[in-house]
Amino acid sequence: MKDFERKTINQRTSPLWKEERRKRLTGSDFGAICKKLPHTSCEGIIKKKLYSHFRSSAMEYGESHEGEALKSLENALGLKIRPC
Repeated sequence: MKDFERKTINQRTSPLWKEERRKRLTGSDFGAICKKLPHTSCEGIIKKKLYSHFRSSAMEYGESHEGEALKSLENALGLKIRPC
């Protein structure tokens, strides 16, 4: 597990992290499954999970401001936060 953690420390730039994340259900996945109507196929949810490369302006904003947000949090808490 420690080896996997080290190899995926920079999540969004880690091909291994992206590949492994596709194999796991996230909170968003559970939301889509729970909201699914009983007569609706799971095919769309599965295809989206396996083959989608979704990007949004909110994701891009978050990624471009992540360092700034981290510094603000460190200052507010008086701590140094290490990547994990």
